Amino acid sequence: MPDIHIVRPHELGLDGARHLVSQWISDAEREYGMHCTVQDDGQTVDFQRAGVRGQLKITPECIELSAELGFLYKSFGKKISSAIKEKVDKLLKKA
Repeated sequence: MPDIHIVRPHELGLDGARHLVSQWISDAEREYGMHCTVQDDGQTVDFQRAGVRGQLKITPECIELSAELGFLYKSFGKKISSAIKEKVDKLLKKA
C-alpha cells in the first residue's frame, strides 16, 4: 500500500488533464528535483527522487497519485501528502 494516495476528480477531459499534469511535472522537477517520465500511453507519469517514488495516472475523469516514501521521509508523510494535495487542488482551480 502506498504511503500517499490522492484521487482528485475533474471535468477537464483527457487533454485538459494532460495539460494540468504537464504543469505539475514542471513544478515537481523545478521545486523538488523530481525526475518525471511520461509513459508511452501519455496517461501515466512515473516520478522519483531520493526518498520518494511514485506514479501519477490520468483518466478523463480523475487524477490519481500514489507514492512511496523512503525511511527518512515516512515521518513527514502527512505533511508531504498535504503539500501535494494543495498543489493539485490549486492547479485544478486554475484549470
